[in-house]
Amino acid sequence: MSIRLRGLVEAVIGACVFGLLAFWSSHPGAYPLSYYPTGPVAAILIGVPGMLAIVGVTELLTGKPITMLEATWAALPGWKKGLLGTLLVIGGGTVAFAIVGVFVS
Repeated sequence: MSIRLRGLVEAVIGACVFGLLAFWSSHPGAYPLSYYPTGPVAAILIGVPGMLAIVGVTELLTGKPITMLEATWAALPGWKKGLLGTLLVIGGGTVAFAIVGVFVS
């Protein structure tokens, strides 16, 4: 299986499970089990498939396994990590707020 195909599979599975858990967190009456997780447990349950989706999208876009990207990131000088990390956080926040703005308004 190619890395891009694996990334696509990871992204789709992670996004579907994340979406289902996010739906249940916003509509607790639709939750099918008797125990409804709250607090840190719910955050971890939602976070794991979300992380899988992000890793899948990263592998799909770059065509490299996440471990290879991590090794490349670790080899960067500190100032480049700081600059790129800041740009990634600002860019990700901008995209997130844009998506929320489109769907909420």
